[in-house]
Amino acid sequence: MSLWSWAEVATWPHENRLAEVSPVEVELAEVCEIADSLIRARRLQQRLPEKDRERLHHAMA
Repeated sequence: MSLWSWAEVATWPHENRLAEVSPVEVELAEVCEIADSLIRARRLQQRLPEKDRERLHHAMA
């Protein structure tokens, strides 16, 4: 099964002038994609053992 990013789906017809999608809708889709990615990353991080979370935190700083 393939899933597509709503941000990509909303942006593609807009950029290719195949459908009228307002820039606000495109921006909203992109913001939602970023928020979703942050939530997913946080959940994955919480699954790590404490020692690995600390290492990740230091690597990202």
